[in-house]
Amino acid sequence: MEEQAQRALTGAVFELVEGLSAGGVKAVVVAPGSRSTPLALAFARHPAVRLFMHYDERAAAYFALGLADAARRPVALVCTSGTAAANFLPAVVEASLADIPLVVLTADRPPELRDVGAPQTVEQRNLYGSFVRWFYECPLPDMKESQDGRYARIGFRAATRAASTHPGPVHVNAPFREPLLIGERPASLPVSLADAGGNDTAAPFRSRTDLQALAGALAGRHGVVIAGAENLEAAAPAITSFARALSWPLLADPLSNLRRSGAPVLTHYDAWLTADDWRRQKLDVQVRFGPPPISKALNQGLGEVPLVLVDRDPHWRDPLFQTMRLISVPDYGVLEPVARQWTAPSGVVGAEAFRAADARAAAAIAAAVADLPGAGARFEGALFAALGRHLAGYEAVLVGNSMPVRDLDSFAEGLTPRVFGQRGASGIDGVMSHGFGIAAALGRTLVVVGDLSFAHDLNGLMAAHLHALPVTVVVVNNGGGGIFSFLSQRTALPEEEFEELFGTPHTLDLKQAAGAFGVPYRRATDVRDVLAAVAAEAAAPGACVVEWRVAEREDNLTWHRLVKEQARRAALGKEWPDAEGRVV
Repeated sequence: MEEQAQRALTGAVFELVEGLSAGGVKAVVVAPGSRSTPLALAFARHPAVRLFMHYDERAAAYFALGLADAARRPVALVCTSGTAAANFLPAVVEASLADIPLVVLTADRPPELRDVGAPQTVEQRNLYGSFVRWFYECPLPDMKESQDGRYARIGFRAATRAASTHPGPVHVNAPFREPLLIGERPASLPVSLADAGGNDTAAPFRSRTDLQALAGALAGRHGVVIAGAENLEAAAPAITSFARALSWPLLADPLSNLRRSGAPVLTHYDAWLTADDWRRQKLDVQVRFGPPPISKALNQGLGEVPLVLVDRDPHWRDPLFQTMRLISVPDYGVLEPVARQWTAPSGVVGAEAFRAADARAAAAIAAAVADLPGAGARFEGALFAALGRHLAGYEAVLVGNSMPVRDLDSFAEGLTPRVFGQRGASGIDGVMSHGFGIAAALGRTLVVVGDLSFAHDLNGLMAAHLHALPVTVVVVNNGGGGIFSFLSQRTALPEEEFEELFGTPHTLDLKQAAGAFGVPYRRATDVRDVLAAVAAEAAAPGACVVEWRVAEREDNLTWHRLVKEQARRAALGKEWPDAEGRVV
């Protein structure tokens, strides 16, 4: 009987992995455990799936997120039963909100052990709630089910659903009875999966026709085009041509990757255009591709401007309820042929004035940062103002939330590697692990995080030791929650109360923390040290942590205001369009 059970289990898990592979899964991240033994062994013995081990489930999930984010294909994620599965939740939430394809495989105890006090047994069915695109619980293997291709169809459906027109995480719960060891991979497995079902690829929407009609309807009106906070490179020709046809300014969020495309885009608007400036423009309409941008000033300033949203996510990513029309596209790449249909109208110069002002702001930022005295070289924004000239050898840059991604938005230009962020849920957890996953897919990656993000994901450094991944981690250490110095809590609360609840100073020794995981460490005293370390590490093997002790929070706040004010004066000091787009 035990031999028969092992044969059933062996056939089931190998079929499941075969179906996942046929559906596009080429990598799996496995956290160790007993109940997940059948899945771990089946993946390890599959010739077409690359396996990564990670000891910490939470960090493992973000590592898988990074792999899938960079490769844009589904990645499998495996854990044992119990609280191990609960540790996947933050990354599942991020994957759901950022449309990143993950296949979460949670091993489970058999049904008879649920709700009877058995150890390491929790309710795992629908554990991730509405954050997954699809949930399915596998049946317990028996000889009949493991020979009819059922598990192959489950795997295929899970993988194709994760990578469908609305990509995201799916959850497959797999209960197993003991014994948990499996035999060798069968010589014959189901391979005819074309009719397996579950591929939710929909027919293309009428997005091309809709955009062509839209461009004609908007001609002569006063508006802006916005490339939002997700990778829009596939749509770059269509977006830039659309803006050019209307002669509207094109504002490119740094995570859109349009700033690296060579397109005529605005890159420093957050540094010199306030919310009031945008309101004074009295725009008729805005056309946004993808999710909302990072810039708070932009979002607030356009808060009452009607929005035409062009998005591959059909769930109306519009927190301000501005959308008057949604054009849903299954893949931004289908918009490229539309670009050839448009020609720019003559005699409209609004966009040119915006771009000229943005160029003046960029020059003013560079000059202001270069002239900061003494400790000004420890101004956090200075890193991003100069970073683009020091990234030779890097394939990707991942920038963490709170201050780093905002400074990227305000001050950076000329970043040629692909730029990634974690803006689905905009949390500070798992950022390093996300970056290690990107490096596993693309190669040398720069990760810039704050000190609290670094502390939150220390176990993520295990991936550096386990997989010798080429990652340079720059930790912008402002001794706690630096972003709160920019918010109303700073002035509204007594110093002692603010520091305890928001400033959150800590005594973490980053050198010792990196050393505990065998990761080399560098200390930087000013921005020049950071840039030199980033350049030096481009050709170094493995990972490195670079700690940059930046200025006191109040000094950093002062310098932010100073640099932005100089950028604003330079940008607005010359010709500027009035509310009708005319240069005055």
